[in-house]
Amino acid sequence: MGRVRERPLPALRRVHVASVRPRRRFEGNGNRTSVTPVRDDGLGAMADARNRPDAAVIDYAAVAAFRSALRRFDQATSEITRRHGLTTRRYELLVMIHGAPGGSRNATVSELAERMHLALHTVTELVARTERAGLVRRSVDSADRRVTRVRLTHEGEARLGETAAALGPERQRLTRMLADVSQRARSFGGAA
Repeated sequence: MGRVRERPLPALRRVHVASVRPRRRFEGNGNRTSVTPVRDDGLGAMADARNRPDAAVIDYAAVAAFRSALRRFDQATSEITRRHGLTTRRYELLVMIHGAPGGSRNATVSELAERMHLALHTVTELVARTERAGLVRRSVDSADRRVTRVRLTHEGEARLGETAAALGPERQRLTRMLADVSQRARSFGGAA
C-alpha cells in the first residue's frame, strides 16, 4: 500500500463574530420593519449616529470635562470624609437622613436604600455600623410600629456639618462645571 499524502490545510480566516450582525430597524411608532445586516466597524452606535441625519452633535470635550469634575469631586469627598472620621458611604448616609424629603431629618431604611441606590440589606448593615459608631440612632415609628426610623445623633450632626462645610468649595466647583456643560450642550444643539 502506498503512502497517503497529506495535503496542507487551507489557511483559516479569522472572522470577528460582531463584524456583520443583524440589526433590527424600528419605525417611529416602535414597529419592527426589517432585520438588516449592518457592518460593525468597531465604533458601534457612534458609527450609526454619524449616518443619521437627526443625530445630536455631542461635545466630547464637555463630556470629558464633566466626567473629570465628577471624579475630582468623588476624590475630594473621599479625602475630606476620611479626615473627618467618616467613610464616603457614611457621609452619604448622614446627608440622606439629614436632607430627607419634607425636612423631617429622619428616614426609613427602605427610603434610604431607594435614595442611595443601594440594596436594602446593604443599607441595613451600613445603618447598623453607623449606629455602633454613635452617629445615628434607630427608633420605632410612632404611627406604624413595624417601621424603624433612623435619625442623626448630636455627634452625627456635628460630623456631618464639619464635613459638608469642608466640601463646600468642591460642591461650588462641581456646580459651576454642571452649568458650563449645560450651556455648552445647548450651544451645540445636543446633549452632553
